[in-house]
Amino acid sequence: MNDYNARKETFCSEPRNLQSCTALVQQKAASYKAEILSVIQQAKPTVEDTLQRMNAVLVAAGKAAPNATVARLTTPVGATGNAVPPSEDPVFMHSISTYSVGQLFTLADDYESKSDKATARVVLRKLIERFPNHALAALAAKQLVALQN
Repeated sequence: MNDYNARKETFCSEPRNLQSCTALVQQKAASYKAEILSVIQQAKPTVEDTLQRMNAVLVAAGKAAPNATVARLTTPVGATGNAVPPSEDPVFMHSISTYSVGQLFTLADDYESKSDKATARVVLRKLIERFPNHALAALAAKQLVALQN
């Protein structure tokens, strides 16, 4: 029963008022965001250590320059040798095509908080394109307009 009009219960106090639903989504998502950021912060040292060890193996195998940095391993590089923004990286673009609506929304928020508005806009557009009828699509559209100003 996915039909909005057929539902007898709603989670928003005023389901036809976007602000009512937006506030609820933000409130519910806030606790998860804190948990996710906490897990990321806890895992970050281990991930960085693993990347350093991988880089050492690549250097030993002659696949990376001895002065290569970890960032070089994780940042796509274009033909000119310059870093490619995620929004122009085909691997990134393909991977976000598999993300859930929540993952896309969170990813866009993360890029916006890093001041990468171009990538945040790309992710928000992908969310709206893939999930046009989802409640987060309306919020994503609103954020997209704000990012374009």
